[in-house]
Amino acid sequence: MLTDKTLDQLLDIEVGRHEAVIAVDDRGISGVARYARDETDPTTAEVAILVADEWQHHGVARELMQPLMTKARDAGITRFRAEILPENKTARHFFAGLAPTTRERMAGGHAFITVDLNDALPGA
Repeated sequence: MLTDKTLDQLLDIEVGRHEAVIAVDDRGISGVARYARDETDPTTAEVAILVADEWQHHGVARELMQPLMTKARDAGITRFRAEILPENKTARHFFAGLAPTTRERMAGGHAFITVDLNDALPGA
């Protein structure tokens, strides 16, 4: 069960700066996708997705990402950036499937992904 403090942190939103989209099931929140706009580059936002174990590999992340990308584009954000552990092949594959121009670079033991929202595939 998530505490009120954790929920507040996950769902702390400010339109155009910090946005979140959630999925719920009969037990509560089953997934959260959110972005936080970069303070130094307002066209870029850090993106993160969290999906409950029992809902992974059921398309929840993709369903959450659609409205999140729309919110980001409406706010003038053109790129999502994510930092992922290299062994998380599922997440890396997910982000690579969002746009044909998605870039990945490895540095410091992490994979850094950049997704151009203008090139995002329909239904991605």
